[in-house]
Amino acid sequence: MRGALSVPLAEAAHGATVRTEILPGDQIMLFGPGPIGLLAFQIVRLEDGSVVVIGTEKDGLMLEVARKVGAPRTVNVDREDLKQIVMDSSQGYVADVVLECSGAQAAAQMCLDLVRKGGKYTQMGLFGKPVSIISKHGMRVPKTIILSLYNPEDKSSG
Repeated sequence: MRGALSVPLAEAAHGATVRTEILPGDQIMLFGPGPIGLLAFQIVRLEDGSVVVIGTEKDGLMLEVARKVGAPRTVNVDREDLKQIVMDSSQGYVADVVLECSGAQAAAQMCLDLVRKGGKYTQMGLFGKPVSIISKHGMRVPKTIILSLYNPEDKSSG
């Protein structure tokens, strides 16, 4: 069992720090409180960003774990108005950085709508099938879209 979290931790670190530059004070929305999402949360909070961990009804236990390990705010999108929460937590703006760790198409589409002009969207979760995530509404303003797929066999840093 030793090393069981080595690859998920490497994936989380690669996506949250190597691929996405988090700046102090960034408003960060993290979708998907699974193992990679919770590890990414632990990493980005060290970067002094303000993190909201987001999941669905079926993520209830993992959202509770996120609170127990220090998430200042968690959101269950099946019960709460995510757009309003984001606006309230960012003084009327949308997020600087969105990390999508769930691999769910619906989450990816939500994420694009929550990134501010010039903000960063990083896709860390793997989709189980081909998806279309680019919507007219989500692409009205320039954003940086980052795909982060960690491969331990790849020795390059990008």
